[in-house]
Amino acid sequence: CNCNNQIATTQPGQDHTRKQMMLPMQEPFRVCAAFDLGSGNSGYAWAYISDGPVDFNLPSWEGLNQRCSREKLPTTLLLGEENGDLKVKAFGKEARHRHFKGRKGDQKFHLFDRFKMSLYESADSWEMVNPDSKADEDEKGEGNQKRGALSELKLKSVDGHELPALTVFAKCLAWMKNQVLEDIKKDFGKATVSSRRIKWVVTIPAIWDDSAKQFMRKAAIKAGLEERDDQLDLALEPEAGALCVLNERKGIMTPGTRYLVVDAGDGTIDLTSHEVLDVHGRVKELRKVNGDDNGSGKITKLFLKRLGDEFGGSFKKWKDEHPVDFFKLKQEFNEAKNRFTGEDGVSLRLASSFFKKIDWMDSNLDYDFDDEDLELYLGKMQMLEFYTPVMEEICKLVGSQLRSKELKARCKYVMMVGGFSQSKTLREAIQKTAKSITPEIEILHPTNASTAVLRGAVLYGLKPSLVQSRIARFSYAINYCYDYDPTKHFERRHKKFTLRSKGKSRTCIDKLSKFVKAGNPVPVGQQERITVCTASDYQTSLTIQLYKCVGNDVQYDDEEGAKLIGELEVKLPGKKLAHEESVELELMFGSTHFTCKAVATDQVAGGKEKLSVAMNFD
Repeated sequence: CNCNNQIATTQPGQDHTRKQMMLPMQEPFRVCAAFDLGSGNSGYAWAYISDGPVDFNLPSWEGLNQRCSREKLPTTLLLGEENGDLKVKAFGKEARHRHFKGRKGDQKFHLFDRFKMSLYESADSWEMVNPDSKADEDEKGEGNQKRGALSELKLKSVDGHELPALTVFAKCLAWMKNQVLEDIKKDFGKATVSSRRIKWVVTIPAIWDDSAKQFMRKAAIKAGLEERDDQLDLALEPEAGALCVLNERKGIMTPGTRYLVVDAGDGTIDLTSHEVLDVHGRVKELRKVNGDDNGSGKITKLFLKRLGDEFGGSFKKWKDEHPVDFFKLKQEFNEAKNRFTGEDGVSLRLASSFFKKIDWMDSNLDYDFDDEDLELYLGKMQMLEFYTPVMEEICKLVGSQLRSKELKARCKYVMMVGGFSQSKTLREAIQKTAKSITPEIEILHPTNASTAVLRGAVLYGLKPSLVQSRIARFSYAINYCYDYDPTKHFERRHKKFTLRSKGKSRTCIDKLSKFVKAGNPVPVGQQERITVCTASDYQTSLTIQLYKCVGNDVQYDDEEGAKLIGELEVKLPGKKLAHEESVELELMFGSTHFTCKAVATDQVAGGKEKLSVAMNFD
């Protein structure tokens, strides 16, 4: 609510009825395609929709010294300016190659690399749960804001050029969409499938907050992935990974089986736990999703931080004067750490400027280098110095989940998915932690852990009902107007009041009416129906403020633990009425993102009219 004659009113618990969402009939889809825009690597997968087993189609990238998964490319985008417009010139390894090779003529190129974590770093849901967690200055991301409205977030290219983050993300998704369409066209020959008959799924970390989820949905729409209402879905990455494993291990996943999913990626660690409900593989979530930013990218940050601590100003000066060489150093280490097994060290190829600007002779690093080949060798113990803090934090998360009342002595499997889960060092650490708690537990790996989320996202798009319910991470509420009574609300006497009903009463607008409570299971497709009313005559719009709360004890919107996360802007019918109107809001929870619709009721004439709702989670 707000105080500018745009107030929505309700009473706690009023009309908080539930119903299941019914989707309108649409032209059937022929293909389901999924995109995983990862922090380190990205890819896509698709499948024809049929009654038989799912036959996944994934690309196989060749050339340019491709060291990552053949089915994925580095999340690196090269944009070029043409006649005032931005065009995608290359993606992945080719983008880096073309950028370093140099531009032709006066054409301007802008290279964006490993930028997905900017959404996590600009969101704050994890700080609400862990208020003492504060990222170091070095962990804010290269040239990106740490906190703020995502609609205003800008990303810096390698050459220092700034662009709206929404544009960069949308360009990446649009490029992958075109790749899918080309693949389908090649498979069909002359015939093809209309883009309107392709179901699109975009994966997102489960620990992202609502603003980051809405941002990714906006980017997908901007990329042309929503030509019809039911065409676009967001899939939670650990859930998708679990569906992939369930699809591969159908025989062992009997009803009642409980398991923990560890989605270890480059940027984040996502954990979720499920129980298998029936022989069809449907599952329910057991605990709130958990995780943090201790993906494999943190190892790279620790490596760079160590260089900064070791060489101080000379390293910073080299980084500033040779940004391309610094970029290459990061990529070289990223590829080297994927080769690290915990048994031997790794070698890095370095630019000549590195040795010219920095004196290595007094270094305390466990290293050796070859002047002739410009290679730096980091020993096993030096690499473990970067790995160990990250693995310890991940194992703490895993141990906390396995000791919970829902999983202790009842969890049969730990599923490891995501690119970082292919690390032998990490797998051994998690196995040791898990077996110390539940000795008989088994560690499961899909056929290809780096593409498990992609394949699972396709399965989710084909059958979103496989996930039956999720546990609410937060309580959700709206604030509402109530008549101030000094005998009941003495503790709120310092609050500002608003006059309504032509000055007959004083009201406060700071009390919260909850419709979803933290820790409760929420069936997928469930809608919360809330009735709000106009607060003044001739009102033309309503602004309903949406809050999330840590726990269920918060009562007022200014208490610690309550945070305004967005607003619902409802445009009322064009006619201006000199009496109260009611608006029925339907907010869908339990899915991977919010949806809302509204119907207005003229309390005098009794008519109903569908209204447009704008949702803003910035």
